[in-house]
Amino acid sequence: MNFGQAIEELKKGSHIARSSWSGKGLSVHFVPANSYPAQTGAAAEHYGEGVTGPDKPYLAIKNADGNVSTWTPGSDDALAEDWIVSDGE
Repeated sequence: MNFGQAIEELKKGSHIARSSWSGKGLSVHFVPANSYPAQTGAAAEHYGEGVTGPDKPYLAIKNADGNVSTWTPGSDDALAEDWIVSDGE
């Protein structure tokens, strides 16, 4: 599927990946907007005690080592036609 179709799958809660990715376990997922109190002392010092911080929606990738980080597609990803729905494992 193309990237537009893959984005629609993300919005439904699916994980996606490219069939050409060689890393086992790579998958992208959508993290919706959220709001939560500052979780660390540094955040509380910066934002103020008891302040709720908004978190905008973003894409995250589960890497082959199991770690998760934010992800921004490159032009090769955005133009690819080999996107698949992944089980996220």
